[in-house]
Amino acid sequence: MVDALHRVRGELGDPHLPFLPELPHRGWRATTLARTIATFDGLHAEGASYGWRLTHTGTASRESALAYATYESDINALADVVGQENSRGGRSNGNASGGEPIFKIQLTGVYTLAASIYLPSGERAISDPGATRDIRESLLAGLCERLETLRQALDTPDGRITVQLNEPDLHRIIAGSIPTVSGFRRIRSIPAPTVMEGLRACAEAITDCGASPVLNLLGNTLNGSHIPAAAGLKGLNLLELVQTIGGEDTPAALMIDPDAVSDTTMLVPPLSDPRRFEIVAALIDAGARVWLPVIGDTPVPHQVRAFWRVWCELGLGGSQLAHVVLTERAETAGNLSRDVAEATAAMARTAEAAQALAELSG
Repeated sequence: MVDALHRVRGELGDPHLPFLPELPHRGWRATTLARTIATFDGLHAEGASYGWRLTHTGTASRESALAYATYESDINALADVVGQENSRGGRSNGNASGGEPIFKIQLTGVYTLAASIYLPSGERAISDPGATRDIRESLLAGLCERLETLRQALDTPDGRITVQLNEPDLHRIIAGSIPTVSGFRRIRSIPAPTVMEGLRACAEAITDCGASPVLNLLGNTLNGSHIPAAAGLKGLNLLELVQTIGGEDTPAALMIDPDAVSDTTMLVPPLSDPRRFEIVAALIDAGARVWLPVIGDTPVPHQVRAFWRVWCELGLGGSQLAHVVLTERAETAGNLSRDVAEATAAMARTAEAAQALAELSG
């Protein structure tokens, strides 16, 4: 973990956004799901043959204790790395006094979380509105303490941290297509207004903890390459979502892949169809920040030129790039078989692309 943190903070130094890495070879106890469960306050889960299951014991299970200890160890490793940097007078934590975020963690979003863990009876927790609410409250209650621990590790008491909530199952939850454990039925859908209200509560709680929320919608299918009135996920209007979860001082932040659309089977290269990016222009006009996973493994100059061409064809200018965060493409970021050198090179390409776009637009 120490080596991974050195690489992340080295490649993504100020003004970029370093993060707490996950190392797949460490197994289940170090996954995003395990880190999320390790953040719970007052709620406990144990490992079962089919996954994580909530318990009524009131004490931590062996599995949740291992997940918690692993997460704590990772944060301690972060503190060691920051301490080494400070002793050398090296890396600055950038805008560490409450301005732009200086670090990022990711957690499983509440609804995908409730669809991923199980009730004591063995059914998915998402089938029980009360259990879903308890999961949300437990996660948000434990998050503030976790963020304080991270700030101590970063040696920035007032540092702003980004909390990325991964919700890949949101469209299936709204559509009512999540199967029961038996597989013979589907769990009843949760109406979009209810989902948006829950996401609003999450965004508000994260903001109240002095952090910046970003909702990761990768894995969901976008409706259409054009922007109709109901643009967005199947069953969920992204423009309404932006207004619901965004605050006056904290604009909504969404991570979407504009190249993932549902109304065409035509395969086109990434960053080649401006129509697919009209949702990005609409979200920026609505006041949102948009995280775009568009940086792949092709030469950076080619990707930058393709992005800038799409950007200009949408009628967007250089100043509006301030509302965009570039990230690695999902298919490359999710490649668990790549080695350390490949992962490091991917971060370097993303930082290089961001710098090149800043210079091109300036």
